[in-house]
This record gives sequence, C-alpha cells and structure tokens, in this order.
Amino acid sequence: LSLSLSLSLSPFQVQRHRLPYYSIFGKKAKMRRKSRGNIPVMIILILCMVLIILFRFASVDTKSFFSSCEFDGPPTDSIPLFLGGENTRSKYKVAPFEVNPMHQAEYDRIDNETSEQKCARYGFKPSNKADRRIFFGAMLANENWDVLQMHAAESYGIYHVAAFVESNTTHMATPRKLRYYDSEERVKLEKSGIWGLETKVHVGFWLLDWPDLLGMDRESEQRNHILKLWKEAGMTPEDVGIMSDADEVVSRDFLRALQRCDIPELEPGQSCERPKIVTASVSFESSPYCFRKDPWFHPDIISGECIEGIGDPSERIVPVRMYQRQYGQRSHSYGQYNLEHYPPHVMKFMKQSHRYPLFSGTDIRTAHGDRGSLFNYLDRPGEGVTHAYGIAYHFHNWFEDLQELRNKLKTYAHGNYRIMGLRLSEAGEDLDVMVRCVRELGNKANPNPWARDYFENPKQIKGQRPIFLLDEEYCDERHRALKEMLRLDEEKYGSGYDSNGNWLIEDERSQAEKKNPKGSKTKKTKKGENKATEEKRSILSEGGNIESLNATVMGMAAGLRVDDIRRFVGSLRNVGFTGHIILGINADAPDSLRNYLNSHQVVIKPIKYTDCTFEPFYKNEQEKLEEGDQSNVRGLSICVEPYPDVKSRWVKYPMGRDWLNDCLTCSGPVFLTDVRDVYFQDDPFGPGSPEITHLQVFEEHPNQTTAHWLVDWPVGECKGVHLEKPMLCSGSTIGTREDMMAYLNIMYDEMKRWLSDPKCRFKTLADDQSIHNWLFYNNDLPNAVAIPNRDGIVNTVGFEIDKIFQKKNEHFAAQGMTENKAYSQPFEGSSEKTWISSSIYGLTDEEGYFTDNDGSRSRVIHQWDRGAWPLIQWMDKQTFLKDRES
Repeated sequence: LSLSLSLSLSPFQVQRHRLPYYSIFGKKAKMRRKSRGNIPVMIILILCMVLIILFRFASVDTKSFFSSCEFDGPPTDSIPLFLGGENTRSKYKVAPFEVNPMHQAEYDRIDNETSEQKCARYGFKPSNKADRRIFFGAMLANENWDVLQMHAAESYGIYHVAAFVESNTTHMATPRKLRYYDSEERVKLEKSGIWGLETKVHVGFWLLDWPDLLGMDRESEQRNHILKLWKEAGMTPEDVGIMSDADEVVSRDFLRALQRCDIPELEPGQSCERPKIVTASVSFESSPYCFRKDPWFHPDIISGECIEGIGDPSERIVPVRMYQRQYGQRSHSYGQYNLEHYPPHVMKFMKQSHRYPLFSGTDIRTAHGDRGSLFNYLDRPGEGVTHAYGIAYHFHNWFEDLQELRNKLKTYAHGNYRIMGLRLSEAGEDLDVMVRCVRELGNKANPNPWARDYFENPKQIKGQRPIFLLDEEYCDERHRALKEMLRLDEEKYGSGYDSNGNWLIEDERSQAEKKNPKGSKTKKTKKGENKATEEKRSILSEGGNIESLNATVMGMAAGLRVDDIRRFVGSLRNVGFTGHIILGINADAPDSLRNYLNSHQVVIKPIKYTDCTFEPFYKNEQEKLEEGDQSNVRGLSICVEPYPDVKSRWVKYPMGRDWLNDCLTCSGPVFLTDVRDVYFQDDPFGPGSPEITHLQVFEEHPNQTTAHWLVDWPVGECKGVHLEKPMLCSGSTIGTREDMMAYLNIMYDEMKRWLSDPKCRFKTLADDQSIHNWLFYNNDLPNAVAIPNRDGIVNTVGFEIDKIFQKKNEHFAAQGMTENKAYSQPFEGSSEKTWISSSIYGLTDEEGYFTDNDGSRSRVIHQWDRGAWPLIQWMDKQTFLKDRES
C-alpha cells in the first residue's frame, strides 16, 4: 500500500513543461506545473486501489511501468506503454514463419555469389573484414500487410535489428488508434521469424502530446526515436543504418554488398560531410505491373559513425533546427539543402577540423549529405526503354482499398487536405500513373508536361525485381483487385479520363472559362460573404485582425525554397493577417509543402509548365549554350499553362487576375507581391493601415531612378523614350479589387504587345518592371498613385542596404580580408539586439526592425535579401518570423 501511495503521488509532483503524463490506463492527462500539495485522502485511496488491482490482476510489468513514468529527458522523449507486457501479447498465437521455396532459391542465388562479382556490379572491391551489421528503421501506420511481407521477404535474415515506431497521432496531430500496440500483427512482426531467425525486431510507440509540432517536424521526432531503439539494441559506429519508410526496401543484392564491400561512405574515419548513400529505387504504383520510368530517391543509408547518439560528437557542430531551434528538420542555414549553407565561421571550423555534424533520424532521411547523385548499378544498358534499374524498391500506395489511401493522404505529412473532393489524377502525379496504368491508357493520355511516364509493357521489361513479386499469381491477383478498387473509386469521386481515355480535367476548365471569361467581374452575394466570414472567424489565430479579413495577399512561389515560402507565410500569419493568401507553387511540389500551406489557410494554385507559343528567343540549342546565363535561357524557353503567350516570369499577372476572379470573397484590398524576398513586420491591412482607395505603386529609394538599365534600355528601345523618374518596383502593388483587376488586365495586354513587336523583345526576364514603369508614367494605369519609399505599406530596402553592404565589404577587403570573410563581418553598431546601427544608418529602430520615414515600423519589407549575412542572423532570432512549424 505504501508503494502504491508513493506511485499515486509522484506523477503530480512532476513539473516538466509540455511533457504529458500517461496514466496506467494509457489515457492522457495534462500535468500540472506545480505540486498539488495535499491531495484529499479519498482520492489517494482510490488511486492506490486502482494501482493494486492493475498490478495484481493485469500482469503489468512494474519495472517497465516505473521506467515509463520518468520525465528526466527532453520533450522529444517518447513514453513507452508497457501495459500487459509479454503476458498480454502471449494471448496471440502465431505459427512460426516458413520460408517460401521460391524465395529460398533467390536467397541462395544472391547470397552465394562471390563478393568480387557482387561488389564489381556497384563499382566496389570486396572487403576483407567481417560482414557489417545492418540496423533498419521505419515508422508504422496503416500499411497493407502485403507491404511488410514484401519488405521482409527481400531482407530476410540480413537485418541485425529492425526497429519500428508507431504514433497515436497523425502528422497533423489528430488522434489515431494504435494498430500494433496490442495486436496479432505485432506478434507476427516481433516473434514469428518473418524477418529471419536471428533478426531482432522492436516495435516502439511515440505518444507525445505535442499539438503544435506538425507535419515533417513531427515525423522528424518520430524518426529520432528509431535512433534510440537502435542504440538500445547495441548499435556501434561500425554498423550501418538504413532509415526508410516501411514500403521502401533496399534490394537483397545491394544489402549483401553493404555488408561485404569496401564502400567509402561506410569506411571508418568519416568526416560526416557526405556520409549518405541515397538509393535509386524502382517505384511500383499500387501494382506489381505499374512502375514508373523515373526512380524514387529513398531509402537512405549511413554509417553508425555519423549518427547522433552513436558516433563521436566531440568537436562537431550541433545544427540549428526548424522547430524551437532544436527539434525537427535542420535549418536551411545549417546544411539542410546545401552543404555550403552554414554560417561562415561554422563552415570555416568544419573545413579546418574535418568534423561535420552528426545526423539525426530525420537528417538521414532529408538532409543533404550524399555524393550528389542517386546510387545505382554501375552499368545500366537500355535504361528507361527495355530495362528498369534500381538498387531498392518502393511499394507506393499499396493499400487494401483506395478509401484507406485517401484517408492517409488527408492526414499525413505527405498529404493533400482536398483529397476527398478530388479525382485521383488531380491528387498527384503518382496516382495519375496508377490510373493510366490500371486502365491501360498509356503515357500519351495525359497531355500535361508534368505527367510521369511508366512502363507500358511491364512483363517485357527486364531488370531486377523484388523477390516477393516473383510470384506471378500474387501479381495478377493484386492487379485485378486494384482494377476493382479503381472502378469503385471512380464511381464515387469521378475520373480524370472519359471512357475513351481522353483527359477531362483541362476540357472542363475550358468550359468553365467560356461560361465565366477571364477578367470578368463577379457579383458577391451576401450569403456567400457571410458564410466565408463565418468560416474565417472559426480559424483565426489569437491576435488576428478582423480588419484584414476580406483582404488578399497573392504571389508566385513556384520554384522557391520551402524556407523562403515559410518565412513569407509564417510572418504574414504571425503579425495577425486573417485574410486570403493565394500562392502559385509547382504542380509537383512536395506534399509536405502542400500540408504546410493548407495548415496556414493558403489557397494553392498549381503551376504547370508547357512550350511557349510566341516566337522563340533562341533558334537552336547552340544559341542557348552561347548565351551564358542558363537560368535566363530556361526562363525564356519555357512557359506556364494556360498562358504560353507570355514569359514565365510575367505569368503572375494574368494568373493573378484569374485567381482573384475565382475568389468571390476576396472583396477587400489586394496585394500582389514577390514572395522570396518579402517578409512582414505588421499586418499590411491591419489596424492603423492606410485605407486603400487607389491602385498603389511603390517607389524605390530616391536615388534609384528609371535611368537604370532595367527600365531605360527596354523602354528606350521599345518606345523611344528615356524616362527620368523615380523607379517603381513591380514586385509590390496594392489596390482595391477593381483597380487590381484592371491593372492585371492592362499588364497582360501590354506584355503581349511587347512580345509581338520585334523592337520590344528583350532577352531578359525582368522587363515586367520596364512595362510597369512605362504604363504608369504614360498614364495608362487608371486610378493609380505612386507612394514614396518608406511612406506607405511597403518599404523596399534593397538599394540602401546593398550600398551599405558593399561599403562594408570594401572596408574589410582593404584590411586584407577575403571576400568570404568580409561577407560574414557584422555591420557597424550591431549588437545582441540589432544587426545594424539605427543612429548611423537610419534604416531601423534600436531592435533591428526596418522603419518608415516617421520612425514607425514598416509593415512590409521587400528586397531584404540584399542585407546578406548579418541581417539573416538577426532574422533567425525573431519570433515573428518563425511560423507554427519553425
């Protein structure tokens, strides 16, 4: 009784912030930060009785239970539930696994090949050391059991440890029922021998109550728990780790190569600069007979020497991360996407010491750090035509029914919140491949350039195949079942193709445009406005401004880094903007980005590329090569649907018009803006913002005029006029809905005129600014006014901070510093509070916020990237620039 009494008291004395307390019933209860003091005796006695009953009759493993109530670790520690222990799981009786003779024949063929032959296939030499031990890790959810069987069949008897983690929440922090906690499937995984008689299988559970950790950052912490399981299972720096999803598996042939070959990434003495092996995988889309021509780029392999908690951390930098600077994915400024993107002093230290950061569980999966290309066979004749190559396999979307697939896509990090209202071909390129394959429509059925190709005659395609899929009877049955699933799904949700295999989605869009021509005005009904307002109010975050409820901010974000988009969206929502955000992003943008934008109430507009219809700027490929700036060449050689008649950089004007026209509730002021180099210090349309009654165009610094070549050359050549006026920035324009619609129509019409006139065609992507200035100063923009810089909603800071930056660099270069070292030096007057002196330069207040001419903080900052490293360091510390997932 005294033991039970102490147990009943201890959980209430825990003061760990955020960490949830899990009762012995597995139910969550919020912990209190302070001790409760004296608890009524009756409550204590009831708790004691419950504990005694559980320990006496429910076979609770007391040692495990006590350990599960410790709260000494950081908030990322998962809390294991051991209710029932082995006694509970022993109620499920499963027969010992028996190896399929067909599989065994493949094992014998692959395993008995000489190391010389196997290693030569991948460009390696055989090792004279003992076979490496391989530790595998993946998360579990609602996978089809076939997927686990396929994975186990391929890797049978090779993994030293297979560690799985399941969570009781989705990536969006919504509750889900644990599938493997107390089930026969868990016993099959751990005890049946399906993975091999010597393979140790561990299933853990990530159960943190962390509601504001979402998407890929939530997945990151779950993957980090896999590392804990590896460490507990005895992983050493000499071992190999494979971080994967359950539906991804390295081929048996390459698994044996990992064990037996001298592979540079797995040899001792790693600097951990480029320790990863990223595998090229053959991707099967829901069926053994539907596999894509382009490879998938997981699983990821790494030496234990470079894994957090396993490798030696001494003299290694700890990367800054996206969530609270210590959780989730690495920050882009700490090597997430580019090995050269580290703070200069950090990069210098790492290059001198040859000691780069260790990799967390999510870093193995997502951070840059491989040799720069997917790892595959050394020799691949007939690739993409007669042969499919890959050293791994991806059993993608292999669900038992397509409704389960839709549920998964709705709630997980690679999700699509609109999936329940979409036809499968609208929901993603991978699903469209499956639809075309199952219906035998072929690659030409989808006319869009983003459509992915698949092998139309799979049984004739040669190349290595998963061992499990050597069973043709299973393959035929799975494909037949998928056909029926697709038939039922299309009955309910419709199809992207008609009965003759014709692509429907674009046809229907064209019909809609005929009924509602582009640019036409639409009437708003009060009923519609009230409904939208009510929906908006229901999702407003604390501190949101009602003034901006019907306002719209829209821009083109296609091709931008995720961090740039998050900075833009995150700061806009954080300062209280409650209106519409509309962004154009690549049609093939990662689902994680789509999830993020959906969680921030951003309307996504997919951007699809196509051939241009105007006269080409380059007659042949040789002219393109001679041009030099290939990014400019690409921008002038490819266009965007449905406007192939204008340059790709110009498409934001006609598309912005369409987006605005489609948004019936976008009734307030509209802000068309660049995205990459913009952030918000205050709500652009919040309290105190000037009333929008005109089209507002924004001047840059007074010393920046239209005499600059960006305007003077194109306007002079095209119109025969040389303007001497304040430079207007085309990256920021604000107006009423009506004025903005008129502006966008005028810009689009003028752009088409320029492209059709030989003297107005220029090999540059930036001449929309030329057109913008010409139209305003030629009085072609009705109801338009120019706003002096630092006097309105937008502060265009690029000119000033670029000049200051150049002077700083020249100053330090005169002292003998290299360009890179000068780049990282602070501006004069920088401190813990600010990145630059407010009194010397007059750009900011004492805390580093940009200010207007009257000294108040500017609402919108444009061209901030000219401020280089000191400003970036300051920005990384500002909470208003850190959205709900960073």
